[in-house]
Amino acid sequence: MLIKNNILSEVTNADINIDGTFTFPEGITEIDNNAFVYKKALKTIEIPEGIKKIGSNAFHHCYNLSKVIIPKTVDTIEDFAFADCPNLRSVILSGGIRKIEKFAFYECETLKSIVIPDSVIKIECSAFSNCRSLKSITISKNITIIEDNCF
Repeated sequence: MLIKNNILSEVTNADINIDGTFTFPEGITEIDNNAFVYKKALKTIEIPEGIKKIGSNAFHHCYNLSKVIIPKTVDTIEDFAFADCPNLRSVILSGGIRKIEKFAFYECETLKSIVIPDSVIKIECSAFSNCRSLKSITISKNITIIEDNCF
């Protein structure tokens, strides 16, 4: 595991618990770009309070990731953060997120429903595109921008 200035920059397969979870060290404020990319052992991620940003491609290609819980302290989910996680079935977004960037959940093929909290004001292009099983979407009442091909 690599941590620099309270930013979780890199996680190895050895850092992932045997049950497919990950234990965040104290004091982390950001998950850096590509921090968990291609971590096939990861099954569930509960991001702790205090983390403000999930970087680009942070969990891209985590093929066995099935559940994500994002706390209210996260402000932004950057582009491709959870893209191509074909087994991602459950995403819990807490109120605090203001922006979901382009392709954030692209090709999460088994995601069936999503509740966009009232804190979200912008969803960028293709944020949830190619989520073939997505049948239920609850949109924030405060959203001001939904770009092309979001769903």
